[in-house]
Amino acid sequence: MKPPSSAYSVGVFTHVGHYREHNEDLYALFSCPLGEVFLVCDGMGGHGAGDVAAHLAVERIKEVLSGASAAFSPAYWFRRAFYEAHHAILEASQQGYGALHMGTTAVALLLTPGGEAWWAHTGDSRLYLWRRGKLTVLTHDHSYVSYLVDSGQITPEAAFNHPHSNQLLFSLGGAQGFTLVETSPYPLRVEKGDRFLLCSDGVSGLLPEKQMENLLSAPKPPAELAQDLVNQALDAGGHDNATVIVVEIKEAPKEASVQGSFWKVGLGALAGFLIGVGGALWAFQGGAIPKSWTQQGPPDSSQTSTAGATNPKGASPIQAGPDTASGKGKAAPPTSSLSYPSDSSSHATPTSRAPRTDNPPHPGR
Repeated sequence: MKPPSSAYSVGVFTHVGHYREHNEDLYALFSCPLGEVFLVCDGMGGHGAGDVAAHLAVERIKEVLSGASAAFSPAYWFRRAFYEAHHAILEASQQGYGALHMGTTAVALLLTPGGEAWWAHTGDSRLYLWRRGKLTVLTHDHSYVSYLVDSGQITPEAAFNHPHSNQLLFSLGGAQGFTLVETSPYPLRVEKGDRFLLCSDGVSGLLPEKQMENLLSAPKPPAELAQDLVNQALDAGGHDNATVIVVEIKEAPKEASVQGSFWKVGLGALAGFLIGVGGALWAFQGGAIPKSWTQQGPPDSSQTSTAGATNPKGASPIQAGPDTASGKGKAAPPTSSLSYPSDSSSHATPTSRAPRTDNPPHPGR
């Protein structure tokens, strides 16, 4: 794959996995007025639904960012793009495209010509930074298991193979009707040799971070690193679609103007403060997690149909979706005037993804 810029080297690899019939992951690499964008979506809802949701998200995010300008910060444009994608999926499902309650995760990275990295995400697809031999997670999963870790009820080690790992609190589309979009509150200054990793949970849910760190430390081009990461996930079980984008910084970025950086950092800090205040008020008013979950776990996926959970894999689609493996096909939902909600929501109901295979056999590639 031809890299979007001589400053970056990019590797992409995706695989349907050993147990799924269709690949509902979708990735995109494109340029916009702000810089280069790298995007991974993990669709949910079964063939003809997760496919459509992921495709709608990619198309709407690309459309919004293609009209971005320096009048607002990249964080604003990411939030606007993600919220428009969320509403586009909801409207499509209500009017017969895909399936009811279809949804998708999304994680996006923006690299600016001035050497800044911005990112946004919803759900549990992740963004990592490998720098000088160390791997850091830049995103925080919007999942029930992540909540259990944050509240001290389980350890990160216990979360790795938790039975409720398929329960999401937020996604684009889905059953809730609202979502949460998190963005980087200020830009990260990139360095030569940095490696960014975007992936679906078919990789991050199977590979420990230390293993991923070791793989990214290998002196290989990004294309080989991406394939190695997916192959390792397949060797570890391969129960889900697995998608990886590896972006390596090849050249030291040009110094951004001090004046231009100040307003971006200031706006980012203000946005982060407002989001934090909103989150505190949200938690004070009841929080996103019903208290009963802390004792009983989230509702079983077989019981969430009345609560509006996303259809699991195998649900009957209303209309077949695009062929994401080949990049062909397109669903065209109606357009409308959209409003952009705040980043805080209350009383989130978990979205049920297709359940993972319990103790799958160790397959070959």
